[in-house]
Amino acid sequence: MLFILGSALFVMYQQSLVRSFEAAQQRLEQKEILTRQLDRAFTQAFFDVRGYFAFGRPSFKESVFQQQEIVKQVLREMEPLASHPEDERVLRDAREFFIRYFEQLMPKAMEAFERGRKWIG
Repeated sequence: MLFILGSALFVMYQQSLVRSFEAAQQRLEQKEILTRQLDRAFTQAFFDVRGYFAFGRPSFKESVFQQQEIVKQVLREMEPLASHPEDERVLRDAREFFIRYFEQLMPKAMEAFERGRKWIG
């Protein structure tokens, strides 16, 4: 009887470990997906700004602002997943870069470009 009880407890413990592992794996996969989305959106925004400066096409400018919203949304989705100090540091750095690029540098550069000046930042 003790053997059966011990075996049952061991199986329950093992199932608990498996569920815990699967939950951690899902969180890691979600972090990876969001990190890739963040990278894609930032990269697309960089290319679109360059395209706008090179060709002056409004579609490039519109895409920059679309990418800005995507980055903002992805950063919000990443917040609850930041469970370790390294995650928090990456999220903080990404937010700081978002502010620096989208809220400080890009508006000034676009304004200067649209006024016909070459902007050097």
